[in-house]
Amino acid sequence: GSRTAEKAITAAADLNEMLGNDTVDGMANANAAKAADVLVLSVPYSAHASTLEMIRDAAQSKILVDVTVPLVPPKVTKVQLPPLVAQHWKHNPFWVKM
Repeated sequence: GSRTAEKAITAAADLNEMLGNDTVDGMANANAAKAADVLVLSVPYSAHASTLEMIRDAAQSKILVDVTVPLVPPKVTKVQLPPLVAQHWKHNPFWVKM
């Protein structure tokens, strides 16, 4: 999926060309979330909340694997944790309650 169907369709066409078949479909995030059984989310942290909001209804009762890492550009070697998580992590470095 993508924020725009056009971008997703182009990416799917590129993947299908590389694969030599027509198995990948491109669609907007909300439609992709409706069509999928399992959702995988990997977006820039700045788009995390808006993407979750976009797929919220379609994601109900589905498995969501969120591999988003809140990196701080331009040096993507530094993680930017949300304030509550960062505070908890500081005191409990081996366990984070989500």
